[in-house]
Amino acid sequence: MNNTRKRIVIFNVFGHGNSGDAVLLETLVQVLIEVWPDGELRGVAFDPVSQQRWMPNVEWAERVGNAQRGSTAARLLQILFLLIALLISCSRIFLFLRFLLPQKQQKALEMFQQADYAISCPGGYLEDSNAAYLINVLGVLLAHRLSKQVILAPQSVGPVSSGLGRWAIRKALLASDRIFVRELKAQQFVNELLDTPQYRDALKKVELAGDMAFWFAPEHDSPVVSENDKLVIGNDRKLFGLTVVDWGFPHVPDPAAAKKNYVDSISTLIRHVEAKGDYNIAIFNQVAHDLELGKAIGRLHPNVIVDVWERDAVSFLNLISRCDVFIGTRFHSCIFALLGNVPTAAIAYLPKTSGLMHDLDLSDLVVGIDTVTGQQLIALFERLLSERDVLRQRIAENLERYRHANGRFIEYLKRESLESHAKTVAEVTN
Repeated sequence: MNNTRKRIVIFNVFGHGNSGDAVLLETLVQVLIEVWPDGELRGVAFDPVSQQRWMPNVEWAERVGNAQRGSTAARLLQILFLLIALLISCSRIFLFLRFLLPQKQQKALEMFQQADYAISCPGGYLEDSNAAYLINVLGVLLAHRLSKQVILAPQSVGPVSSGLGRWAIRKALLASDRIFVRELKAQQFVNELLDTPQYRDALKKVELAGDMAFWFAPEHDSPVVSENDKLVIGNDRKLFGLTVVDWGFPHVPDPAAAKKNYVDSISTLIRHVEAKGDYNIAIFNQVAHDLELGKAIGRLHPNVIVDVWERDAVSFLNLISRCDVFIGTRFHSCIFALLGNVPTAAIAYLPKTSGLMHDLDLSDLVVGIDTVTGQQLIALFERLLSERDVLRQRIAENLERYRHANGRFIEYLKRESLESHAKTVAEVTN
């Protein structure tokens, strides 16, 4: 057996309903294979069955705390499983309780125990728009208790408003050996949580790194023609692309009114583009959860193409790259458009959007979802058209600068690989 062989577990992985999450995971796996070509890749996921179909080169186990939904008994089981996970994250003394967990979840604990590196999947899972972030915190604490080294791959951390939530995020940060945040706003939030005499040394573990999607290097092409056929996209007109998010507006006084305003604003933009007469308009489906909202907007505008297909990241990127201009709410759809050098504007539903666009020096192409208007979107659309060539050059230059300035996570992994190899060789020689 090769003594330099490393066991790496990727955790806090969700299902395949989100091609944005998929591209982050695919990019991480590509980087890990490059850095540790003889490494043993494993994963702990919410839905390990779908992940195994999608990425058979990784061995998958089920996240601790999962239970079948629906019945009272299932909810009680989930509480029991989460309690066991919490106890184990506090002390290895409680490891004997693992035998009460399903086999697939016991396997996850074994993976953590055997891991040289436990890497939390890159993304935006440590903020409070959804209470599931507490389960992600628990995943970090479990990894810390059982694994040799815990790394947070480039994350959007925060915002978190409650005292309990901020305490939980701080615990996860303190339990991590290295923390990579993917935008300046996240770094500022982490600094705020840790900038006290008690925790200040932990700030040395924190580095700003870019969103990993900007390093996505597809290993295969997708048949763009067949993707066009699925959407019934003709070749005689240019393509204007949109993504929407079925957002709950958790931090506004009247969420229902805010959502109606968002949908009305999208509709106003669509009517404006339809009136020009030279565009196919497509609402692309990045996240399965958003599909019903996309269909509802499609019913209001029968000429709009609503994408209902599930695709891998390569297909999604190639299809969006065909757009003449693009306005996205799901941020990774905007990243795909930017990677395709498409003039792009973003509707920010979380600080990660405005933060990443700021880091790309594209803040002037962002509007907030809580207060967006149709006239704002029309103005952005017209600007994308009128400044198309200038924006394409600006995007290309900004992306190159962004990658050069924010590659610290990948550089760190390469250093780790070289140092661990050198240490092993030295031990064998001696």
